[in-house]
Parts: sequence; C-alpha cells; structure tokens
Amino acid sequence: MTSPLTVDPADLETTARQILDLAAQVLLDAGLNPPDEASRYLAHGPAIAFPGRETLSVSVLRAATGTAGAEVRTAPRCFAPTTITCQVVLWRCVPAVDGDGLAEPAARDASAAALLADGWALLRAFQASTGSRGALGTMSAAGPLEAIGASGGMAGWRLTVTVPPVTTVPAAPDGNGG
Repeated sequence: MTSPLTVDPADLETTARQILDLAAQVLLDAGLNPPDEASRYLAHGPAIAFPGRETLSVSVLRAATGTAGAEVRTAPRCFAPTTITCQVVLWRCVPAVDGDGLAEPAARDASAAALLADGWALLRAFQASTGSRGALGTMSAAGPLEAIGASGGMAGWRLTVTVPPVTTVPAAPDGNGG
C-alpha cells in the first residue's frame, strides 16, 4: 500500500466499516485473498467464528473521551467519543486433525504459513499508518496482534486498532451543541 491506512472517526459504524474495508484491502494488496464481501461484517462485542467459513470482522470495543491510554473516566455533559478502539478479527479455515489430534504435516505447515502472512500483513500495514495523516484521517495505535488458536477447524488473528481524538466535536441533533 502506498498511502497510509487512515480512518475518519465520524461515528462508530462509519469508523468500524472504514477499518473493515482497509483490512480487506491490506490482505488483497498483499495477495492474501481476504474473505469475500458476504463474509465481512461489523460486530457489536467479540467477533465469532462460523465453522467452515473464513470471515473478516471489526468490533468496536470502546469509545472514550481522551487519548488512547489516558481516557477520561467521567464523560463531560455533552459526551462525544474522541478515541475509538476496534478489533480487526480474521478467521481462516485450518486443516482438520485426526483421532490422534494431528493434522497432515504439509497441510498444517501451509496453513500456518498462510496465517503468519495474514497477521504480518495486517500488523505491518496498520502499524505503518500509526500517526500518519491521509485522505480519511489518522490512526493513533495498532496492536497488539494476537493469535487465535485453532479450534473447530478455524484459527486466526485479532488486531487492536485505535482511532485518535477527533478534532471537532459534532453538534447535537438540535444544532446547539447540547
């Protein structure tokens, strides 16, 4: 990717959808075949695996006032989230194990290599964009990247992404800011 991955934190859905689209583009640009559009979704709360179906999702974990790591514990009178933390979750199908708990070695190794390439592409692209300003805004943090161990024929990655404070607070629906 030549330009930084950036997000405009206009609202929670828009932010999550932009991160989802960026994650799919990162995988595509790296030649790693992201899950098809029907298998990409936004989640409220933790993302789940659908057995036999590779998925890419984004969950909004937290919206807070303040910068990442220094969120304000009490919301101001007219709360507008200024830091949005999401998780990008990628689930891939992995080889089944036999009765002894073993997978065929070549298939196991190929699956592990593909998963490692996925994780590396996501982490590198989102970290390279940290602090960069682009057409859509700026991201302030990416990571950690956490492995999701194989279970039920599925394994994957969980990457935490934080969108920084917005520079303007949107007016309330009545137009008066409160």
